[in-house]
Amino acid sequence: MKKISYLFIIAAAILWGSIGLFSKIAGNKGFTPIDICFIRSLFSVAILGIFFSIKDRNIFKLESVADMKYFIGTGIISFSLYNWSYIAAIKETSMGVAAILLYTAPSIIMILSVFLFHEKITRIKILVIIITFIGCMMVTGIFEGDNIISWKGFLYGVLSGIGYGLYSIFGKYALKKYSSVTVVFYTFLMSTFLFSVIGKPAIVISKINKSHSWIFIISFALFSAVIPYIFYTKGLSKIEASKASIIANIEPVIAAVIGVCIFSEKINFLKILGIILVLGAVCIINMTDKLEN
Repeated sequence: MKKISYLFIIAAAILWGSIGLFSKIAGNKGFTPIDICFIRSLFSVAILGIFFSIKDRNIFKLESVADMKYFIGTGIISFSLYNWSYIAAIKETSMGVAAILLYTAPSIIMILSVFLFHEKITRIKILVIIITFIGCMMVTGIFEGDNIISWKGFLYGVLSGIGYGLYSIFGKYALKKYSSVTVVFYTFLMSTFLFSVIGKPAIVISKINKSHSWIFIISFALFSAVIPYIFYTKGLSKIEASKASIIANIEPVIAAVIGVCIFSEKINFLKILGIILVLGAVCIINMTDKLEN
């Protein structure tokens, strides 16, 4: 059973790594980053809503309306920021660069946890932050002069890492009262609400109709959000969370490979070394407790 659980985690990471592929195709069809975020959130919450309406309606129950504050945090402040800025980073840079900048999240979580949860800053944690910083600099091309990415691309990438990191922070509070399924459903719901307000839903639906993209859009929601979430949760039921998160580190590698093979994005030795450093830093974070005992 454990081998199957590992396969579930690997499959989830591969599917998450394909977000950039779907985003690139959607962009070529005329959808803006906000359009794409609205589509991903709306169709994900719709699919999950239909699925759990049949399987278990208890996931929709909240103890109090006041608890929506948790999901404003996970859905609007964190997931929406991560979703929009990650897609914008892919547009401005490349799938590989955007994915690696996203993986600044563990270091961001570590820093925020010092202030929010009074966790200790150790020598290993400081080393991890330094390694992550150097790795990100290599990936962005700052040591290559002419090949450096734009400041906008770098900013979007770091913002995606902040949004991704904040999800873990807000989620830590929400999970004290609710199951992971409930948290994810209301996260998608709040994100859908935000992008419905700041976006143009009627125009987006019109674009989908004109481009005959319904199958693509449903596939996007299924394969970039719903299915990987189900796979990851299934895998977590049999293996430790720390091991699962280490395995999931293949996500940015998958994104980089897709970018190079399908979209002919440039890759060189320094970028590969930067990827290795960032992934190595994430692995060290996941093993920090064992290293410091």
